[in-house]
Amino acid sequence: MFNDYEYQYATDSNRLLVERSMNGAEILNMTNYLYDSNGNTARKDKYNGLMQTGYEEYLWNCENQMIGYRKYDKNIKSHLFDLTDAVDIEYNLAGMRLTKKVYNPRLGTLNENDSVLYLYEGSEVELELTIHNDDILSKKSLFYYGLGKKLYSKEFSSDGTVSIEKIFHQDILGNNMLLTDTNGNYLEKILFGPFGDVISEKRRSPSSSIQHPTSNKFTGKERDKESNLDYFGARYLDYNNGRWMKPDVVKGKLINPQSLNRNIYGQNRPLFFIDIGGNDVYVFYWGYSLQNPKGHVAIAVEVVLRGNLRLFLFATNPPEEGRTLRDLKKGVPVNRTIGQNIDPESMDEYTGEVAGQKPKGILRINTDGLANGLSGDQIYDIFLGGISEEEIYDLDENNCAHYVIKMLEKIGVDLQIKGVITPRKVKKAIKKYNKKQQRRKETKKRITAWHEQKAEEFFGDHSDFREALYQRTMHD
Repeated sequence: MFNDYEYQYATDSNRLLVERSMNGAEILNMTNYLYDSNGNTARKDKYNGLMQTGYEEYLWNCENQMIGYRKYDKNIKSHLFDLTDAVDIEYNLAGMRLTKKVYNPRLGTLNENDSVLYLYEGSEVELELTIHNDDILSKKSLFYYGLGKKLYSKEFSSDGTVSIEKIFHQDILGNNMLLTDTNGNYLEKILFGPFGDVISEKRRSPSSSIQHPTSNKFTGKERDKESNLDYFGARYLDYNNGRWMKPDVVKGKLINPQSLNRNIYGQNRPLFFIDIGGNDVYVFYWGYSLQNPKGHVAIAVEVVLRGNLRLFLFATNPPEEGRTLRDLKKGVPVNRTIGQNIDPESMDEYTGEVAGQKPKGILRINTDGLANGLSGDQIYDIFLGGISEEEIYDLDENNCAHYVIKMLEKIGVDLQIKGVITPRKVKKAIKKYNKKQQRRKETKKRITAWHEQKAEEFFGDHSDFREALYQRTMHD
């Protein structure tokens, strides 16, 4: 028998306030949601019928990062709420989760099986280390990647030996629907709902053949079993209601009404859209030709469609034959093409042509260093409303290069081009920008290494003090 569900939202922000499971007019279960002044989910009150059975608290720092989780259940005897789960979270300088410490509230000790230190290769977790009560670290899991996906992992026993090797098999959304060992025997089979809820899960018998069920589930992201939230890097997803735990940093656009709700996942279309955490922008450059005497540039962004770039190509509208250079200089309506997808893995072989030419260069702009920390789908929303179809295309003033620069400025990339903006100037400016970003990255790496050396001298093996020193240095 299926139950009915009722949802109540805030009129000013579309935040979810109340969720009810109903059997006719009878309330079976209910959850009330409370938020802080920044829009972060601060608390969930749980009810069985009209009787409160417990609540969950979420702790946030001044940078709107979740730093703690607390769960309270009602004690039947005392009618008070007892703390049953406690989690503390720390982040590294890049804003990625560094440690997750799970405590046993009754004993006041770490739960060593679930307390983890994360080591990254780029933006992906390469190695997980178990944190013990005596601050000793031991290997837990080692991950291998290919084509941008997590393909293979090794899990370790307490003595440091490999206990099991897993191969991940994903569906089109990146969900880890099947895990096998190196012999092809299945370890886990998982069937997911639209927003990541597990409909069914089977594990190979005997259960001892798999020490720890995978925590990488919906779109391959890690699911914390304590809070039941999926960690996406910039935000946590509550898959039970398809909502982010904090709002999007980018306000929505009227041209895309779904973006006005800053807490929804995948524009409420999770079977088509996902958040892959990507934030790279690509600029395509075409050289000079008879039809394009100044060359041409277009811009693309890694968007919610996994494995694809969405291309923004600016040209004249319509591309009528016989139009002369003089006609173009007078100005015509701009045409913005956003429907073309490009496979990032085959960009070097991209065959998109402008006036019979393939692009001569593909320039990558990594936006990791931007203060706004935009994700790929956020950049896409900004680009989507960035250019009006009624704007004028002019070879000398408002040309394709002008529009590309205008888009980049909207996400905080200032190429500082003087005079008339041309495709060739854009190409040179991007190369200069990338070199400058690389120098900044190397300088930051040297500074961090220096402080790590000094911290080691002062604090020895106390990693908490070392991280505190890093944070203080960066803020200073």
